[in-house]
Amino acid sequence: MENIKNKKILAWLVTAILYFGIYGYNLQLPDEMYYDEVYFVKTAREIIHLTGYTDTAQPPFGKLLIAFNILVFGDHSWVWRMASIVSGFGCLVMIHAITKLLTKSSRIAFFAALLFSLDCVSFTQARIAMLNSTMYFLMLLSVWFLMKHVDP
Repeated sequence: MENIKNKKILAWLVTAILYFGIYGYNLQLPDEMYYDEVYFVKTAREIIHLTGYTDTAQPPFGKLLIAFNILVFGDHSWVWRMASIVSGFGCLVMIHAITKLLTKSSRIAFFAALLFSLDCVSFTQARIAMLNSTMYFLMLLSVWFLMKHVDP
């Protein structure tokens, strides 16, 4: 039993290394804001400097995560995108967990997580400082909790 647990830990460790290696490769590029990052990073900077909260289009949770990362690691392009890439990995874990609950099969769950990791939309969303990966992660987490704690 201990050997199986060690293999699972090793498998997730290898998965994490591969995920962050592939998804995080050149995360700092482009080094300037692009697409909707201009709104999220600008608002995160406003939160840090207490200059006023001007973006009222979306809830501040994702911008607070970006602001926290900027405070801890500095104001760099890869730091802006860190919350998204970590949330993207959380999505991968949740896809595996939900599929395993549905099918009771580790192999099918692994295959579902592999397909998710190869999806270009998840790849793109995990590499941009926006709320989508965080939103996906929280939605999948809520589905997992629902499935885990509601009797069939």
